[in-house]
Amino acid sequence: MGKLIAIRAQNLRSLEDTGFIEFRPITVLVGRNSAGKSTFARILPLLRQTAEVRKREPVLWWGRFVDFGSFGDSIRRDSTEKEIEFSFKVLLDSHTREISPITWSTAGQPPVTTRTAEASLILAEGQKKNEAFLSRICIKEETNKYKIYFSQDHNIEKIEVNEYAWTPPANTIQKINFNTIFPEINFFRTRKLKTPDGKTVNIQHRDDPLTTELTSFFYQRKLVHSNTGWDAIWHICRQIDTRTADSALKSIKSIVDAPPSWYRATQNIEAKDSRVDELRNRILASKVISLIEQIDEIVTNSASNCSYIEPLRATAERYYRKQGLAVAEVDSKGANVPFFLESLTPTDREKFNAWMQRYLEANVQTSSDGGHLSIRIKDKTGLEANLADVGFGFSQVLPVALQLWSSTRRIRGKSIRNTAEAIVVIEQPELHLHPDYQAKIADLLKSAIEAGDTTTIVETHSASLINRLGILIATGELEPSDVQILRFDKTEGQASTSVSKSEFDEDGVLRNWPFGFFDGQ
Repeated sequence: MGKLIAIRAQNLRSLEDTGFIEFRPITVLVGRNSAGKSTFARILPLLRQTAEVRKREPVLWWGRFVDFGSFGDSIRRDSTEKEIEFSFKVLLDSHTREISPITWSTAGQPPVTTRTAEASLILAEGQKKNEAFLSRICIKEETNKYKIYFSQDHNIEKIEVNEYAWTPPANTIQKINFNTIFPEINFFRTRKLKTPDGKTVNIQHRDDPLTTELTSFFYQRKLVHSNTGWDAIWHICRQIDTRTADSALKSIKSIVDAPPSWYRATQNIEAKDSRVDELRNRILASKVISLIEQIDEIVTNSASNCSYIEPLRATAERYYRKQGLAVAEVDSKGANVPFFLESLTPTDREKFNAWMQRYLEANVQTSSDGGHLSIRIKDKTGLEANLADVGFGFSQVLPVALQLWSSTRRIRGKSIRNTAEAIVVIEQPELHLHPDYQAKIADLLKSAIEAGDTTTIVETHSASLINRLGILIATGELEPSDVQILRFDKTEGQASTSVSKSEFDEDGVLRNWPFGFFDGQ
């Protein structure tokens, strides 16, 4: 299964270009107000709400997690290009997709390996105010480059693969759907059929014009005899290594079980022969839709595994009216915390309280009174009180703690198909907390990533939290590579933000860290 390893945003609000930000177990976002921290933190929640519904536009700018307004509200104010770009760096499995729908034996193929690809969605300003359309998809994979251009009415205008350009035939019907993050692309063709009563009806059937173009190329360039079947052509294509021109040439000369006409046509083929790149690029083009599907599956799975906690959480109430709903996760405001706690099994409730006792020195229970629930907190001295009677800070940190703990629970219960790691995005977890409790947030983060396959992204103004991460590294409880600090800086009077990275050394000391950062100097 592939993996999302980095994201990048360009021209999104104040973010001119973040560059690729690779995922670490703990990523901390710091900077002054309105410097772009929250914008970056909310990219994954934005992608999740985008992936969950069918849309007319490629991105759902406002939804159940975040509100970016519209494309017009989201584009960088001083941008001259009027485009917003989201880019993803992913690891792809080498044999995840086949070139054709036929199932082939993999005997004799090299073992499955991974390769890196970069894929970008470029959104452009449409004719209607504040609306955007998908202008193009750009992909870089190995040495190969792909560009898919779209019109404003969501049709493919052209596909470029390296030096090869292809335009859809006029009789091809396109259906582009925005069901997840990358578009779902289907081609159809209409054919006429006679009904039993003599009437003529038009029937749409699925078409693959890129594959048709590839097979036609074999005949046009006399690589095989005109009576060679397409199954023999596919057999040849599957043995050609398309990573580079050199690898393609080497594999062309090593094809096994091909028709005699193929051997006659290629026996003297050399690197400078234009047919090498022409064939390689057409094979790549025939797989571009499958490549987009594979990238979309990776990005969508990662976005779907993202949990989000907003900076202003729900205020604690003395009683909550029972709803009888199944609660799968803590919502972004923490408003459903009592119902999530109530839905836990006795075993999970015991595990959660052991975790809370260890890191926050508190025990959390729900109490049922008729049609109402209340949350009861017991501190380390044994005193018990309603959450509404405890300091406001605890009601704000409880959703954070519960979200981090439940991320490890989701990892253990996730499906075989969706093997993406859990991602938890938290804005300002330190709100209304004493510095001592702010530091404890770092311990919660450490505990979450110790379970494995968890990525945490935290936007904060807390020096105590960052200092505690340094202490955990110095004492060997975290590795320096587990943590990165991203600084968002905006020069006064400028509309654009720059992003810089700081890391801890083995002694827990921050490198590339400006003096007096938290002192306003």
